[in-house]
Amino acid sequence: MTLVVEDGTGLSTAEAYISEADADIYFDGTGENVAWDAVVNKEIALRTAAQHMRAKYGTRWQGRRVRQEQALDWPRYNVADRDGWYVDSDIVPVNVQRANAILALKTATDTLSPDQSSPGTIKSEAVKLGSIAETIVYDGGKDQETHYTLVERLLSEFLEAAGEIFRG
Repeated sequence: MTLVVEDGTGLSTAEAYISEADADIYFDGTGENVAWDAVVNKEIALRTAAQHMRAKYGTRWQGRRVRQEQALDWPRYNVADRDGWYVDSDIVPVNVQRANAILALKTATDTLSPDQSSPGTIKSEAVKLGSIAETIVYDGGKDQETHYTLVERLLSEFLEAAGEIFRG
């Protein structure tokens, strides 16, 4: 089955933000092409990564989708980048495409959205320097979801701050 890549029109059938060919070019430029070439089914990896992005960031994106029936969260309107410039509502920003590619690569070695047996947050933490001691108490269990720093940073300019409500 051929991968349907969002082209900026708000496709109802889109499955990914970046094509396999464009992901190949991106990873050639980052030096991660050997790891990317080892991914058995790149199209499935790109689909899985885009689904993960929708599930993880879907409620946090700035602005609104351009079409109600579009399959993915981009394109969007009323989205400003970190410099305050509005992002064209007929594109998928490069950083969103790159995040899709990076997460696709991560699927080769990691489950992006693992089931959690006892999710929770840190309730208290104690650190001791002499004889090195560390105590962490979790409220409800330990957060079992992996956070990908580069992806988070690439997408941060397009996400609402925690607790912020979109008014546009």
